[in-house]
Amino acid sequence: MSSTVAKELCNVCLNYPDREAVISYDLTMTRQSITFRQLWQLASRFAHVLKSAGVRQGEYVLVTTPLSIEFWVASLGVILTGAVHISTEKFYSGGEIITEVVNMSKARYIVLSGDQGSEMWDMFKNDAKPVAGSTFVTSVCCRSMPTLEKLVLTNKSSESKGANFLEVLASLSEEFCNPDIQPEDGAAVVLSIDKDKANRPKMCEISHAAIAAYSKVFWKKFPDVFKKEDEADTREDEADTREDEADTREDETDTREDETDTREDETDCQHDVCDDWLKLILKAENG
Repeated sequence: MSSTVAKELCNVCLNYPDREAVISYDLTMTRQSITFRQLWQLASRFAHVLKSAGVRQGEYVLVTTPLSIEFWVASLGVILTGAVHISTEKFYSGGEIITEVVNMSKARYIVLSGDQGSEMWDMFKNDAKPVAGSTFVTSVCCRSMPTLEKLVLTNKSSESKGANFLEVLASLSEEFCNPDIQPEDGAAVVLSIDKDKANRPKMCEISHAAIAAYSKVFWKKFPDVFKKEDEADTREDEADTREDEADTREDETDTREDETDTREDETDCQHDVCDDWLKLILKAENG
């Protein structure tokens, strides 16, 4: 039975909520990571941001951020709205190519880094205007890309006056996952070079069903991806259980010792009472 990206991601999150889902290193080689639970929460909250900004099911949304945690959160957020995600990061960074992809897809939205010095942000910063009530969204009017309406910024920038993307998403509570997504709907677009057309980009749309099927093949091919970690966790759980049982036995031993001490105290008390009575009797007889 065909599935969707949302369903497959949800299944993984339910089975492995605390496993690392994405690991990223910044320019200083500082390691960052998020779990599957965090990935779902952040992506679904970003999906709500996109939906509130007007993103519609079936339309194309470009994601141009560098490969990072922000990239995967943004990409999955786009997919959870029911829109079709187009990633330009891996192969294309030039403004001419971006312009062509936007015009080919008639995209109204671009998700990009708002970092100062970002090539993509430099293309739009003079024409971008913040949208009232939105932390991430700015409106834009660009003659070379007439369909483009809004930019969604994913990084803090002194120029864009944006906020830290992941921190703000984590502080939100409203989430969204489009319940109307069907397996045959488009989920993502792969860009490639068309050598027959002067090396211009061409688009190949991939459905939810295709991505979901690939993920199932992956799990069948690598069924022990988390096996070693699961086995390690099981051994730790068993060790904890043995320690708990040992603690329980110690507690039971202590309880028995306490009961023995109590009985000894009671016996001593009885002896003391008997001694007192005996003294009184002897005193009475001698008196």
